[in-house]
Amino acid sequence: FLSQFKTSPVDQHVVDDAADIYRKWNPGHGMDINDAILAATAKLNGGHIFCLNVKHYPLAEVIIKKAW
Repeated sequence: FLSQFKTSPVDQHVVDDAADIYRKWNPGHGMDINDAILAATAKLNGGHIFCLNVKHYPLAEVIIKKAW
């Protein structure tokens, strides 16, 4: 099952983008730094995020899907 997932390193580009996302969305949406890193990784690598609390990811650039 896990072999179907693609992993991506957290490099300087991801960290810089995560910082921008965090500064923009933390105050009103409760996004923490882990959410921002995940969102930046998905955004830069064309990934999707599956989660239960979609309000933590208000970005239009990232595809967010409600998990089950």
